[in-house]
Parts: sequence; C-alpha cells; structure tokens
Amino acid sequence: MDPSKIWTIGWGHAIWYRGRFLTGEVDRALARSLYPNGLTLAECVALLDADMAKVEVFLNTAFPRLIQPQFDALGSFAFNCGIDALDGSTLARKLRAGDVAGAAAEFPRWNKSKGVVLAGLTRRRAAERALFLTPPATAGKTTPTTEK
Repeated sequence: MDPSKIWTIGWGHAIWYRGRFLTGEVDRALARSLYPNGLTLAECVALLDADMAKVEVFLNTAFPRLIQPQFDALGSFAFNCGIDALDGSTLARKLRAGDVAGAAAEFPRWNKSKGVVLAGLTRRRAAERALFLTPPATAGKTTPTTEK
C-alpha cells in the first residue's frame, strides 16, 4: 500500500478492481487475493510497460512539442499522480499556454497525500522539476565531451 493508502504491486502499479482503486485496510484481503503469489520480474516489467505506454500516448497527444527532459519529468509525474490529475492541473494549463517556467513552478505543489506533506513526494517533485528544466543538450550527460 502506498502512502495514499492505494494498494500497489510491482513498481507502483495501482491495483484497479471493478472500476475502482483498492484502498486501505478494508481492501487488504482483496488486493492480496488478486496477486496471491506476488509477481515475477517479467510481470512487474509488463505492468510498468503497460502503465507507461498509456502515459506516453497521453503526453505525445497533450504536449506534442516537449523536449526529452520535459517528457521524462512529466512521464514520472503522470505515472505517480495519474494522467487525469496531470491533464486537469495548473501545471498542464501553464505548459499548454507556453509558460514553461510557470509549469515548472507547479511541481513542488504536488508533494501531499490527503493533505499531508510527504518527504518522499517533496524529493520526487524536486527531481522532476530539475529534470523538466534541464536543457536537452545536457540531459543525461555526466561529463563534457568533445566531438572530433
């Protein structure tokens, strides 16, 4: 169960059952019954791939002009908060209006679960914001290179 009390499996795959997320202690037995033996590594990878495929389709449709660091940061955000949360957010509204700095400034606001600030979400949003603001020429580079 994640800090928001949503049951997850694998690498953050929220367990959805009959039109709702399984949440809290009331759904503990049901969540465990759906995956009585847990998951294999291959099953974890398959769930993550399926979840991220939905995120990628959304990002490519909603924000077709993202540079790679922005795409990656928003991918992390959407996977964690949900596509609908991102789509309806002030962050998305500002980005659609071309206000990249304003959109970046919205990341830190998403550090709460049920109104409580979580240190893990604060760190995650700071990392996503930093990635979002990374110029494409420096994204992923750890040392300068010289072309010959």
